[in-house]
Amino acid sequence: MKQIQQLFLISVREFLREPEILFWAFVFPISLALVLGLAFDTNRTTQYPIGLSQIPPDVIKKFEQNPHLKIDVLENKDQVNAFLKKGKIVLFLEFRQNAYYVYYDKNYDNAKLAYLEVIKALSNSSKNQIIEKEIEIAGARYIDYLIPGLIAMGVMNSALWGIGWTFINMRIKKLLKIFSASPVNKNYFFIAFVFARGLLSIIENLLLVVIVSFFFKIPFLGNLFDLIFVYLVGYLSFSGIAIFAACRANTTVVGNGIINAITLPMMVFSGIFFSYHSFPEVLVQIIQYLPLTILADLIRSIFLEGITWIDYIFPLSILAFQGWIFYLVGKKYFLWK
Repeated sequence: MKQIQQLFLISVREFLREPEILFWAFVFPISLALVLGLAFDTNRTTQYPIGLSQIPPDVIKKFEQNPHLKIDVLENKDQVNAFLKKGKIVLFLEFRQNAYYVYYDKNYDNAKLAYLEVIKALSNSSKNQIIEKEIEIAGARYIDYLIPGLIAMGVMNSALWGIGWTFINMRIKKLLKIFSASPVNKNYFFIAFVFARGLLSIIENLLLVVIVSFFFKIPFLGNLFDLIFVYLVGYLSFSGIAIFAACRANTTVVGNGIINAITLPMMVFSGIFFSYHSFPEVLVQIIQYLPLTILADLIRSIFLEGITWIDYIFPLSILAFQGWIFYLVGKKYFLWK
């Protein structure tokens, strides 16, 4: 028992002597739980965004009174298509020929819940026939929305775990100390690792695109050059963030904590699995400028809307600027020993 007692004290003291570990072991999980709890608060009324066209004013008023529905009155088919593809609405309701036509993806849970709310509102305000329709617009299915987001998430994870974690591991093994003593140019050192991991990232995501395109027939309306260019800029930007994330961490606990602190919130908030427009408007104004949000929106728009460089050059410039700033800060404070 005396041996166990001494070994126990050694372990506890070693843990308490590392303030970074205390932060990532206690403060970070609690902070993350609070943030995610606020985002998915069950006490907050969930709103399902729907689009309306040619709906009588009294019925629109009925929808506006429903706390579970977020209404967008759409003027033409192009606007409907754009809203569906971007995930700004999960259901479209149109009134024509004395009947209500409800268009939604029956495989998407949020769309099915929105449909139930719409049916409930219509049954209380109108006696017209309700006709249920499956969405037939190319790129408006949930799977069409999901796959480009997964590609963007793959870019983020390839950079942060492939580059950031590699540098942290090299610091733990004292390998960075050897490189710092060598005549190797620091910029070249970072560039070599970014290019090496970038090649693997391209192979990973190319395999993903080929497989899902074969099984799910994901439409691609854009230009391949535009997709490659956005992909590369996004990867380089996240590489800068990865160098920043790895600049000081010298234990596995701290390294894991920092990378998870960056990746997990963006995976939840950036519209990978569901549209971030369902969050409160105050949060949306912040979320839309997150690196993963910008990249996911751009890849999704190239896939489903066929946007060109004129449309994406400004948001891509913001993403590139973010990556460049993180790289400069990470390089300046990079711990080699």
